[in-house]
Amino acid sequence: MIRITNIVPPFTAINAEAQDAVKSAVNPLLSFTPGFTGIYIDTLSSDRSTPQYKNRYVTLRNLTVRNSAVGVFITGNSNVAIENCRFENNIDRGIDVAGNAKVSISKTEVHAINFGGADLTDPRVPGNVGNGIVFRGSSSGTIFSTTVSGSLNAGISNQTGRSDAVCAYQVSVFANGTNFVGVRPSSDPCGGGVKTPRNFSPR
Repeated sequence: MIRITNIVPPFTAINAEAQDAVKSAVNPLLSFTPGFTGIYIDTLSSDRSTPQYKNRYVTLRNLTVRNSAVGVFITGNSNVAIENCRFENNIDRGIDVAGNAKVSISKTEVHAINFGGADLTDPRVPGNVGNGIVFRGSSSGTIFSTTVSGSLNAGISNQTGRSDAVCAYQVSVFANGTNFVGVRPSSDPCGGGVKTPRNFSPR
């Protein structure tokens, strides 16, 4: 598991990036033991009310995460951009956003989340199981130019109780148990979500 917590000054950003496949002989891949979270991003609970932690950014780019319970779990006051990543064959959820996190997802693929796995009619199975992308708590975000397919439950699920918390634009969502829950695909570019600072230029 990759765990990113307690992002402290003077750092304003963390960038987790695999080399472009053209430049690397091996495709970037993170593979984990089932039952664990692949990537875990959080501002520690003791830091969440501290002003200097509210503008910390994490970028995930060109990564493949598979065979984990959850591909990536993001919580706290985290600000995260996920770009050109692939989450596949994870057991519970592909991308799970909770707490007060703000997440921008673009040019990403989420496939086969718990496909043929848990019995969703079993009351012991949590409602989040089998979702490709889920937003909950007070989280929010945008999804752009992204494909979600083969999720046992929902492709994209907004469980925040706020209809404007999640904006999905130019997404391809198909062959899921239910394609959208609490999300209506937008015909206009999303105006909210994570905005990367102009002086933040990941290599």
